[in-house]
Amino acid sequence: MDAGIDAPETVQEEAKRLVMRWFREAQMGHPDYRYTMWRIESLVYSYTYDDFSGMTLSVYRMNYQYLTDVPANIPLAGGMEISEDGWVTPTYPESTYLFFRQDGDTLTFLSAAMINDCEPGDALFRESILRAMSYAPDSLSAEDSTGVEFYLDYADDDIVVFHGYFGLFVYDLNEQKIISAVDFKKTLGCNWVNGSVVASVAVSSDGGTVKMYLSGSYGDAEEMGLDIDSAWYLDTATGVLTKDARRDLENPFSNFVVNQNADGLTSARAVPFLDGNAYLWCADDRLEDMTYVRADMLWKVFDGYFD
Repeated sequence: MDAGIDAPETVQEEAKRLVMRWFREAQMGHPDYRYTMWRIESLVYSYTYDDFSGMTLSVYRMNYQYLTDVPANIPLAGGMEISEDGWVTPTYPESTYLFFRQDGDTLTFLSAAMINDCEPGDALFRESILRAMSYAPDSLSAEDSTGVEFYLDYADDDIVVFHGYFGLFVYDLNEQKIISAVDFKKTLGCNWVNGSVVASVAVSSDGGTVKMYLSGSYGDAEEMGLDIDSAWYLDTATGVLTKDARRDLENPFSNFVVNQNADGLTSARAVPFLDGNAYLWCADDRLEDMTYVRADMLWKVFDGYFD
């Protein structure tokens, strides 16, 4: 990192992970830009919200750059800048912010966003943070495929937790609607559910905490700029999502049986209840058709979600 760094080690490490991941994505998405290196030019404390939705929120501002060996290939747009020696600022300069929940001296990463039309402390900036902290998938449609692999992660009398390449969802059986949704690309940086590195899910035995993490090849994850040492934790009661060190859940839910239903697409696992097994089923391979089945009861889990 350059000399313009004035941030705690936790913030520096998270900033490096983010920029490395973005750099890899830029290399793959724009091979003709010939990006060869990345750097964090500045990273400084910016602002603290003493009460942001019931927590202390610390804001840090960052500027990062990529080095190209063919500057002529870079089309400057959307605030991009390029120096004489080939360092590209890929977005508006000094406009990338990192948000951390602060508990005493402990900082927990929440989100990051590019914000260039207002300053920390402004009402508009607060709204921008709220948008950045919404990790719900924003590009799904009712017609999208379920994929051939989707997973039931937890079920009780009140909620159902399930996931696939399309993300992680918590469905409230009483309200009959999805109450939480998490995009794996926005959090883990990877939405694959098969391969050498996959998005994985574990749920506490009481259904209160959902852990989302990467499993598989550490070397492959590192090569892709993915963070396999951390995990995201969702509180199903409040919907609060935080990133922290990857750790085992003390008492993970494991009450699964093999799903014997073979009619259409189904989850491989089922959860047994006194009145029968519960599982996910889809007559077709569209998200709008995905159904939670328990004994003779059916819930279309995506009903109303795409409205």
